[in-house]
Amino acid sequence: MKKTIYFASILSAGLLAASCSDDDNSVSVNAAVESTFEAKYPNVNKVDWDLKSTYYVAEFAMENSEMEAWFSQDGNWIYTETDLAYQQLPEVIRNSFEAGEYASWEIDDVDKVERPEGESLFIMEVESGDKELDLYFTDEGELIKVSDSSLDDDYIPLPLSEAILSHLADKYPNAVVVESELEDGVFEILIKDGDTYREVEYSENGTWIKTTTDVKQANVPEAVMTALANSEYAAYEIDDVEFVETADAEFYLFELEQNDTEVYLKISADGTIITE
Repeated sequence: MKKTIYFASILSAGLLAASCSDDDNSVSVNAAVESTFEAKYPNVNKVDWDLKSTYYVAEFAMENSEMEAWFSQDGNWIYTETDLAYQQLPEVIRNSFEAGEYASWEIDDVDKVERPEGESLFIMEVESGDKELDLYFTDEGELIKVSDSSLDDDYIPLPLSEAILSHLADKYPNAVVVESELEDGVFEILIKDGDTYREVEYSENGTWIKTTTDVKQANVPEAVMTALANSEYAAYEIDDVEFVETADAEFYLFELEQNDTEVYLKISADGTIITE
């Protein structure tokens, strides 16, 4: 489920309760924002405030790291970004990066992003030649997203409708939202359901479309693997396996490769090959 992901934010317009000083461009924040910041970071004595779009942004240092905390105008904490050195990353993330396809790329920047809901994310900006990418890792070292570095200059989460949030809570009561995007009219939401990551898709009106879960080959049912072995694609290399659930069907989706040929094959849990 590696995808290039673009962020969007849908925010209501409002009057900005802020003013800039003449000498240092620092922004005066309202009491709600100041109260939330002081409650979250009580030991920070020096902070510079900025106004970015409709958000108040606190810039400060803590534990030898530069940080930015973003707040809505009514005082809600949106997220905090912390600049890290590569060696400050958890070892599991460094191991994952160094064993991955981008290991030879130059590292330009490393950020940790914390938000009220969902687990922390670690974003590495890497470059190779004229290409620049952002790599998104979970705290368990899993690479969940790859995006063009030029597309995102903040980590504002995509708002989800009550219909989507309600369905997620009913279908996956123990899950947390890791990331979300709106692409071609479809909400694509990555959740962590226990120890399992799933991508859940919804229409713009909140109707569930499908759920996709990455599956290790060792966990694929024997009947499914037997069907693959008896098919015309038995000699193909398995590049990826996903379990797909829709309102009408459930099946295992194989991404198969042989030389320059790539094939996608659907097999139901009972070993039936699905043709369209």
